Amino acid sequence: MQKKISKIRGLAAGDLVYHALYGKDWVGILVEIRSPDIDGESREMGLVRMQPGTKHCLFFAKKVSKKNRINDTMGYIAMNWLFKL
Repeated sequence: MQKKISKIRGLAAGDLVYHALYGKDWVGILVEIRSPDIDGESREMGLVRMQPGTKHCLFFAKKVSKKNRINDTMGYIAMNWLFKL
């Protein structure tokens, strides 16, 4: 099975990523890339699992809508916000 690569920055599942607004204190692992038009999304989304012990490890608890939250440490983010660490 071929690894799915993001069309936005060439990110792939398994990459460590950081968020454009929060910088390199925001560290997560890209678990999955979801294509546009799935669940009504108009853009490519990445499923991110935050790294335990980092400054923003509970990012998904309060900063993300319930629609994109899996749990307090995991959820979907638009790929345009993510950069490879």
